[in-house]
Amino acid sequence: MNDLYKLDLRKISIVSILFWGRSGTLFMGSLLDSHHSILTIPESVMSNYFDRDGFWKRNEMKSDYQLMLDAFCEEYSALFAEDFRYGAIKMGEFKAHMEGFITENEEFSRRSFFIYIHFSYALCLNQDIRRKSLINFQMHDSSVFTRMNELLRDFEDAKFIGMYRYPIRALHSHMRHHKDNINEYLDNGEFSKIYPLYTWLKKPDDEIDHLIPKSAYSYVDEVIDGQYLRYYTHQLTGWKKAGVQFDLNLHSVGLESLHDKPHETMESVADYLQIEFRDSLLKSTFNGIAYTSDKRSIQKIQGFSSDHTRMTKYQESFNEVDVYVINNIVSLLYPEYHHLKDESLERDSLIDLLNVPTKTESLAIEKTFG
Repeated sequence: MNDLYKLDLRKISIVSILFWGRSGTLFMGSLLDSHHSILTIPESVMSNYFDRDGFWKRNEMKSDYQLMLDAFCEEYSALFAEDFRYGAIKMGEFKAHMEGFITENEEFSRRSFFIYIHFSYALCLNQDIRRKSLINFQMHDSSVFTRMNELLRDFEDAKFIGMYRYPIRALHSHMRHHKDNINEYLDNGEFSKIYPLYTWLKKPDDEIDHLIPKSAYSYVDEVIDGQYLRYYTHQLTGWKKAGVQFDLNLHSVGLESLHDKPHETMESVADYLQIEFRDSLLKSTFNGIAYTSDKRSIQKIQGFSSDHTRMTKYQESFNEVDVYVINNIVSLLYPEYHHLKDESLERDSLIDLLNVPTKTESLAIEKTFG
C-alpha cells in the first residue's frame, strides 16, 4: 500500500465558477489556484468533462482503466503540450500517479476518475496534496443544463461562484470574444469551424480560401447571423436560470467589487468556501505562473485594476439609451443590479424603449436593407 495515493473520496468537494457574459471567471480561478487546500487545472481545459456526450460517456465501456487513461491523455493533450501556457506536465509521470490512485482506492467512477486527475496533476507539479480537499472547476457556461445536471449527480454538495459585472461591458466583451474568434478562423482559412453555410460548397478549406475575405466578420454580422440575440438574451438571465432550475448553492461576486476591494471580496469567498483566508487568494496565477488575462482581452493586465473594469470600448456598439435599457431591465430582475435602477422610470416607458433598435441593430438594418 502506498499512503500517498490513498484518499478519503467522501471529503473531496468541488467549487465551480460560472460566467454572466464575460465577467472574470478565469481571473477568479487564478486567485483560487495557489491556495493550499485547492486543486486546479488551469483555465477551462476540462470544462466539458461532465457533458452528457463528453469524455466519460464515450469511454466508460472500455475494457480497462489503462485504455481510458490513454483516451484521456489524447483528448486533453493540451496539458502535456510543450507550448501549454502554464507549463506542460509529463504524460508518463501523470499516468503513473493515476495508476497509483486507481489501484489504491476502491472506487472507479466518473467522479473518482475526475478527482484522481486533479490529484495526479498536482503531484506532477510537486504540490503537497495532503491538505487539498477542494477542486476549483471552470464549468464556465451554466446554460448547458445537461452538464450541470451531470456534475450535480457526482457532487451533490457542489458550491458555485457566480461572476457578474456591469451588464453592457459583459455583453460587449462576449460579442467581441466571438467576433475575434471568427476572424481568427477566417484568417487561418478554417472555414468549416465557422458557418454551416460553407458546408454546402463541399470543398476543402484551402479550395475556398480565396472566396472568403479576411477579418471581415463584424458586430453587425453578429446581429444578422443571430449570435447577437443569443448573447443579449444570455445577458438578461446569466447564471440565474440555472440557479433556480437546480437550486444551486451559489455565491455571487461582482467583478468591479473584486478589483476595487480585493481583500474584502476574497475574504467573503473564503468564508463561503470554508477555507482559510491567506494572501495567496490575492495572487493571480496558474501553476505559479502569473495570469495576464486571456488572449481576447482588450488590455493585458496582471492582478487587480479598477480602471480595467471601467473601460468604455462598448461605446463602439452601444449608445447611452442602449445602456440605460439593459441596466433597468436587469435591475428589475436581480438584486445584484438593483443599484442600476432608475426609480423614476415607469415600466411602460421601459417597454417602449425596448422596441427601439440598439446602435448595433440599427447598423445591421442599414446594412441589410440599405
